[in-house]
Amino acid sequence: MAAALSKISLGDGPLLEARFCATIGPKIQHNCGPHAAFLYGGSEGPAPKGDGCLPGDSQQLEARIFGVSCRPLRRYDDERGWLAEIFRQDELAGEHFPVMAYISVTLPGIARGPHAHRHQTDLFCFPGPGEFRVFLWDERPASPTFQASQVLQLGESSPAVLIVPPGVVHGYRNVSSVPALVCNFANRLYRGPGRLEAVDEIRFEDDADSPFRLE
Repeated sequence: MAAALSKISLGDGPLLEARFCATIGPKIQHNCGPHAAFLYGGSEGPAPKGDGCLPGDSQQLEARIFGVSCRPLRRYDDERGWLAEIFRQDELAGEHFPVMAYISVTLPGIARGPHAHRHQTDLFCFPGPGEFRVFLWDERPASPTFQASQVLQLGESSPAVLIVPPGVVHGYRNVSSVPALVCNFANRLYRGPGRLEAVDEIRFEDDADSPFRLE
């Protein structure tokens, strides 16, 4: 598996800015505190601590895997609902600039992944509704955190933006009782321009002997 993930490259994409805006029920204020910019744009940030991201605890939005970043999604509330910036070109590292985006809904108890990409970086947004248990494994032999793993809980109670670089195996499961929403702003086109290339995925979903378990 290490050999399959050893050739990893990153590239540039166009400059983009995106915002996620929603009208929801009760007004909730999320204060992100000093970790609002943690690892955003590639900075290593403070030394990791704790066991991952706990619901509603922005102090635990810290990545233990090199190149992975996780920051709280700051919501701005008013009487209409709320608005949150997902990324900005002046705050995002160039190698992470998205070239496409998609939105998906995952039903309660259902998992997506695990898989890894050889070239693609994923920029996930977990704004809610719903809660995800997110699993990460570093399978890059040259990484200083090779074979490290981490579990995060992200979603409505702890909305966040998560950047996952190539070679990091990742997957998530909806652990809530409602359909859960996630957006992804990838820096590679799915199947390349015109959808003429092979899918950039190393899939472990159907491997009964895979060490990567979403449990």
